[in-house]
Amino acid sequence: MNKKGNKRPLGESLNVPLNSNILNEDNEDKKYVYPSIGNFPIIINNDMLIYGYGKYLLFFCLKDMKFIKIIDDHQSAIRSLDKFKEGNFFLTTGDDKTIIIYDKNWCKYMKILHKKKIVKAYFLKEVQESEHFKILFIDKYGDIYIYKPPENLTNKNNNKIQINDKDDNYETVQLLYLYDSLNDVEAKDEDIFFMKEFDQEFHEDILLKDSDDDEKNKDSVNYDKYEQNDNCVDKCVDNCVDKCVDNCDDNYVDNCDDNYVDNCDDNYVDNCDDNYVDNCVDNYDDNYENILNEKNKAININSIKKKLEIHYAECFKNENLLYPIHTCNSSVISLYYDDKFLIIGDRDEKIRIIKNKKIHKIYNFYLNHKLFITCVELINEHIFCSTSADCYVHLWNIKKKEVVDSLYLDMNFLCKYVQLSSLFPNKSNTENYKFLISILYFHKKSFSLFAIIENVKGFLIIPLKEQKENNNDNNNLMAFDEEKIYFYELKEHVLSFTFLSLNNQKDVLLFVDREKGYLHKINLNDDNSLSKDIKIFPHSFFNSADMIDIGLINYWKHTTIEGIIN
Repeated sequence: MNKKGNKRPLGESLNVPLNSNILNEDNEDKKYVYPSIGNFPIIINNDMLIYGYGKYLLFFCLKDMKFIKIIDDHQSAIRSLDKFKEGNFFLTTGDDKTIIIYDKNWCKYMKILHKKKIVKAYFLKEVQESEHFKILFIDKYGDIYIYKPPENLTNKNNNKIQINDKDDNYETVQLLYLYDSLNDVEAKDEDIFFMKEFDQEFHEDILLKDSDDDEKNKDSVNYDKYEQNDNCVDKCVDNCVDKCVDNCDDNYVDNCDDNYVDNCDDNYVDNCDDNYVDNCVDNYDDNYENILNEKNKAININSIKKKLEIHYAECFKNENLLYPIHTCNSSVISLYYDDKFLIIGDRDEKIRIIKNKKIHKIYNFYLNHKLFITCVELINEHIFCSTSADCYVHLWNIKKKEVVDSLYLDMNFLCKYVQLSSLFPNKSNTENYKFLISILYFHKKSFSLFAIIENVKGFLIIPLKEQKENNNDNNNLMAFDEEKIYFYELKEHVLSFTFLSLNNQKDVLLFVDREKGYLHKINLNDDNSLSKDIKIFPHSFFNSADMIDIGLINYWKHTTIEGIIN
């Protein structure tokens, strides 16, 4: 169990070599070396193996067992590679915020520009498949979109998407967003230019006036004020004369002639509350102007409100405006997608599962990890596996949201399966390393998880075992078969890998190394263990002096490590 403790300081640069001596165990604030994560796609289509290396796509013919070509269409590292309907279309995404669609001959069919970096993109696996594809993609902020490209790109009159012609024989589509359009107000339209402040203005200047104790209508209140101020001077003078007359002796007034009465205390009448009269007139002018301003303002705001309602309605009716079907509010790090589930692991330790047949609804959350999620992998429709930067590997029951088994990946664990001296020449610093799994793949034939541990050269193979005797809910209960776990050591760091399944033959593991992007082949033995023989297939696409940016990502710089003591 993890208990709360002092905050662990973040490590230095993640490009520190494994034999670095910068770590000092005597340092009161102990430093940790955290790995950067390489995330590159690899797929097999018919007799072709295709994989990403930096911003390049490399093509290897499995029939002739040789490289045949390279594609360089992205400006930054490639993160996604998927195919539609057995290879009628392909898509790639890169850190350049671009999705590129290729036809079956790998000619560019369309380029789609997103305004934010894309983590992953897939062809949507619809419950009822249509002839034309849709694209599911997730950007770096966790927003999930479904986009349906126009079927006839050359007929620009039938769609209102911004399409620009290119010299090459393909189109570029700039995605348009509902949120941006709702807030798209031109400065020349002064009436609705301040639409962002509309609600505040409306509530402060209008609604507050409607909250009188008598719940009076706003217009009637304004007319009352108008009538009162319109007679303000007359009332003032009448009051003054009344005061003057009242001050005269009644008997005397009765006997006074009219002239005398008219001149009764002229000074008094002339000076009768001059300030009162002046103020009354001033107030009349001010109040009258304020009332007109308020009435005009109310009319203007109502007009603005109507314009905004029309503007909003037009935006929501526009089917070409894109909006997210889910928002994560945290960077997405790991993804799994098939025809049943979309599984998402984010930077805030959360895992969420979305069923493909109910793509707009989150099925469940899974919240047992303490740091960001590095991998998610489906075992079957009842069980999935997750790994995290907290060094835990969990098996989950999907329906019950429970962890059914766990492993903790630390140096004590690795000591059981590998000689430390072969992995870490500088033994004194081994306890300073954080170990996490960056690639996780479930191989059905061997019923095992194949994992890549960052900064460690080799495969960690974790067999699973079923526990059918405890199966009360018709859900397969599984556990890690710890007695059969083993480590397969390599001389290179693994960038990506997959399995080639051949009919009536043993499977083959194919992996790409980080150093040169070469392809390596390992046969599986009869017991599904990895053979000791490794065959390397080099290529000459890059010069030895070329520095290829393979796009390693440092997720730790976004992470605060608190309360984790093992």
